[in-house]
Amino acid sequence: MPPSIRPPEKPQPMPLAVGAVMQRIRQHETRPSLVARLAAGLRRSPRKSGAKATAKRPPGRARRWSLIPKRLQPRTLPPGVYEAGRAQLHAVWKLAVLLGAAVLLSLLPAVWHGHLSPHVAPGWARSVLMVAGLQGLYVVWMLNAPDWATVRVVMFVFAAVATGYAVATTAVMATPPDHPLPLELGNVRSWAAGWCGGMVLVMGLCTFFSARLSTAWRHTFLQEAAGRSG
Repeated sequence: MPPSIRPPEKPQPMPLAVGAVMQRIRQHETRPSLVARLAAGLRRSPRKSGAKATAKRPPGRARRWSLIPKRLQPRTLPPGVYEAGRAQLHAVWKLAVLLGAAVLLSLLPAVWHGHLSPHVAPGWARSVLMVAGLQGLYVVWMLNAPDWATVRVVMFVFAAVATGYAVATTAVMATPPDHPLPLELGNVRSWAAGWCGGMVLVMGLCTFFSARLSTAWRHTFLQEAAGRSG
């Protein structure tokens, strides 16, 4: 009698836990090894550290603060277009605050003596009020039209006022006590020379800062114009 032939047995399904383990092993074989990942990280690290080093400020160098900057960063503008940048506007506002404080300081003698009415005030008080009003108008005009040219005009105005105070100081110091002084300065001779001399220094300082900003702004404008023409 021929031997009985058994049908082939069906493969038994792999248990769920064993299948999960085998799948993990296959995924691990396809992933890069730990050594390869460490080598790739070492190759990328110099570029990252270099980028961070360039972004950070070098140690030992503190950020310099200046009331009026010496230099302004030039920008790229389309042809036929010009507008003041943020740095220029910020510098103009700081200069305007400085000039406004100087103008208010020049009004102190007239306010202290109560000579605020031009009709009854002496000649020197009327001159102080008129000059201070003129300076204030030029400062407001500079804020309304910020440009290196307007800043330069304001520089000339404050330079002229400083010259006027210098002339008044010289007149008070050089005129003998028995001779009259112009603008009724004889009544305030005791403190007029010192006050006018101090205002020469204040107005001269305002002139210096105005000239500094105007020069830096004009230099930046010429660089921007050269970049557009090129």
